[in-house]
Amino acid sequence: MEQLELKICKYIKSQPEIKIVQNKYNYEIVDAQTSEWYGTVDFFENGSISSLDLELWMLGEDCEPVERSEETSTQIDGMIGKAEQFIKDFVPKKVEFSMLVEWDESDYMIIYEENDDKLNLPIPHTGCTIYMNANGEIKSANIGIPSYTLTYPQVTVKKEEAKELLRNEQLIQLHLQVEDDGQVELIYRATPEITGVKVDGEVDNVYEFMGVNELRMHTIAPVTPEKSVEQLLGLYENLIRYKDDGESQLWVETDHLNTKQEDTELEPVVSIVNNETGHFSSSSSPWVKQENKLSINQLQEQALQYLEQVVGTIHEKYLLEEPTIIEEEIDEQLEELYVEGDNATPNLYEPTQMFTFIRQHRGMKIEGFNAYIHVGIYSGLIRECSTSFINETRLQSMDLTPKLSIVEAQKLYFKEMDLKLAWSIKEFDEPSIYDLAYLINFPGENGAIATINAHTGKITYIDTGILREKNDRSPL
Repeated sequence: MEQLELKICKYIKSQPEIKIVQNKYNYEIVDAQTSEWYGTVDFFENGSISSLDLELWMLGEDCEPVERSEETSTQIDGMIGKAEQFIKDFVPKKVEFSMLVEWDESDYMIIYEENDDKLNLPIPHTGCTIYMNANGEIKSANIGIPSYTLTYPQVTVKKEEAKELLRNEQLIQLHLQVEDDGQVELIYRATPEITGVKVDGEVDNVYEFMGVNELRMHTIAPVTPEKSVEQLLGLYENLIRYKDDGESQLWVETDHLNTKQEDTELEPVVSIVNNETGHFSSSSSPWVKQENKLSINQLQEQALQYLEQVVGTIHEKYLLEEPTIIEEEIDEQLEELYVEGDNATPNLYEPTQMFTFIRQHRGMKIEGFNAYIHVGIYSGLIRECSTSFINETRLQSMDLTPKLSIVEAQKLYFKEMDLKLAWSIKEFDEPSIYDLAYLINFPGENGAIATINAHTGKITYIDTGILREKNDRSPL
């Protein structure tokens, strides 16, 4: 452990003397003299390091975002050099550089993988993924699985044959998309659950891989609310509305308002924010733990009544996603914290059932405008609701007739799409066993297609954030 501590301290800017201390859940990295906390480290069963997490913001080492134009070849070389040193220190196997990606503003991810020399293919999740800031300080790292199995299945389908199989799938779908300026566009978008074709000819589908069914969508009957918004949020006599500026409404306990100290903020029991961009509300009104939970139909009715009053005519605007019902009992930690006595728990969050309402217009989904409602499983109160609003006037005036047919759009898609042979995880429950598949790939300079405008045929592309790939760099 002492050697590991010496290695880790090199990646903390001040290079303090540290020690690794085991606690109930993981291993903490602390200052050997002051016990100041620097981060955590975890291990595989064989004792080798599996992950490292350094809290740079606590150490004052994180940096301000930089403009993409400020990234230079020298800066990138420096980050890769730091990553390669980390690989030598902590990854006891041969791995090769795969790519460097800016995955968030001034946050970078560098991926290394083991390579299958027989087929000259990288093996995903076997090397190391390193996260660092623009200054080259490592924030965290995850080491790939220590052992795995490559199945080398018989290849019965060639790449071009696999591509023809995908042509028979519904690989793109018609959607409505709202741009940053509020304009609504009719676009074609790739079906996200299809990722490629296995070498035996089976189409790879995310839902089948995970062993789950795609959640069904249900139409909604017209809703006539029987309870007010205030009732559904659980407002009670001892609450007073102390803020109402036309957008935000906040309710607090009367006693808290009367005893409020200067320069202290009041914690609202119920809050509503409602403006032209959307709605958010939350409630922490007291609840009582009953012997039985409310039925899913009762909880769903509460959600429907609330959303109807927030948005209106929801039977025309939404589909209700089949709710995932959590059958487990209340978490043990919640049981320990539960306040006995009168069974009222004003200071604890009530377990909830979430309902997802999919925003649609004439059968087409509109991404980014779903509504999410959490309903208390004992009280039936709306604990949280969030949704964004769309400009209904623009939506209703939309021309929904594509000028580019789906057949023409698919031709454009397949013109730029290719397949590449790759190792992929064979089964969701066995992530260490790998199978061969032809995965969807866009080798052109523009990258992967994001959308195809159904009126103009204009293609937009996904910004992958890739700054350097394997072909630009020799392996270790």
